[in-house]
Amino acid sequence: MKNIKAGFPGIVSIADRLAASLTAAGPCTDVDVNNMFMRYAMDITGVVGFAKDFGTTGALVDAETDSLFDTLRDGMLELYRTATNPTRPLMVWDGAHRKGTAAWAAFKAHMRALVAEVKSRGPPAADDVTIAAHLLRLTDPRTGRPLDDALLAGEFGVYFTAGIESAGNALTWTTFLISQHPEVEAKLVAELAAAGLVATQADPTPRALTYADLNALPYLAWVCKEAMRVKPVASSGTTRTVKRDLVVGGYLIPRGATVLCPFDAVHHLPQNWPDDPAKFMPERWAAAGAEFLPGGDDDAPPGGVDGDIHLHATGDVSDVAAGRVRRFIPFSVGPRQCVGQSLARLMHDGGIAHLYGRFSFALAPRMGGWDGVEAAEINRLTLQPLAGLWMRATPRVGVKAGGGGAAAREE
Repeated sequence: MKNIKAGFPGIVSIADRLAASLTAAGPCTDVDVNNMFMRYAMDITGVVGFAKDFGTTGALVDAETDSLFDTLRDGMLELYRTATNPTRPLMVWDGAHRKGTAAWAAFKAHMRALVAEVKSRGPPAADDVTIAAHLLRLTDPRTGRPLDDALLAGEFGVYFTAGIESAGNALTWTTFLISQHPEVEAKLVAELAAAGLVATQADPTPRALTYADLNALPYLAWVCKEAMRVKPVASSGTTRTVKRDLVVGGYLIPRGATVLCPFDAVHHLPQNWPDDPAKFMPERWAAAGAEFLPGGDDDAPPGGVDGDIHLHATGDVSDVAAGRVRRFIPFSVGPRQCVGQSLARLMHDGGIAHLYGRFSFALAPRMGGWDGVEAAEINRLTLQPLAGLWMRATPRVGVKAGGGGAAAREE
């Protein structure tokens, strides 16, 4: 977090560039915010991860950049299909399989090129805290030699994929949910305005968002958490291999079995969220410790001889010792939770604050309203809209009421 905090002005600068591109597009233009947020995530991931500004937020349409997004999307889809169908690598006659395999090969080539570019700069300086620099400093404990290029390309790819796919889709769903709840947008904008972060006629350029602001904007945090609860990007969840026989809820799970924990189910289970779990309600996060089951899990059956079942499920000894069970797990939990979640949270909350201080977003008619978006939702390792999510961004300054946004007005 110390390193990410130091880079926060860079995140704001990229958000500024994205806002300029939105302004240039105009309030009556349908913009694919999924593509837009992928650009935002790609630029931030590049700067923080590899000291490389891809510059994709300088425009909302670019064939070269979009081809990389398409490669990433198609390659990830092929990984998903292979994970759910072990015989898929044998399906050489299938055109979709060949397309996905080619996309994945192209993506790996992009990562090898990125490794070559980073290494061409020479050994990383002592004050270089990018992910790439940390990886270049590592040595193989067996040989004492630096990691080879193939392994580096794989590590770059994991960071690159997670940084763009998950963050871009999470921001997309948050913007969609806010657009469908004008009362939430009104409260969010009021909080931002009180902090001097909303554009007005008197001050069309609000002050720059700071790292400290994120801890002083509670409603923003509630909105972002609730969006991640309602639409968890890693919705299919995670799997674990059981190391010992366990009894959970009266059922025996034998050693060696694979257990799937779907985050979407955890986030919508009525026992976990008794107050209308399907509803987008940021106020539910006003209570301290809302990410845990209230009052602990008194009805949970005991684990095996090795201790509480929840210890094995979460890997978080301190929570288990305190009798707390998590019901909010957008980044997973325990030692295998998302390594990039600190950057993802800053990217997400900072982006929402920056953009909603300048624009109001409304769903484009072509999407068919809430039902149309829900019908086009798909899970390709991450939860995402099938063919983009098209919206219109209305500036908060200089546009008269009725100009196209959900809260368009002249301040």
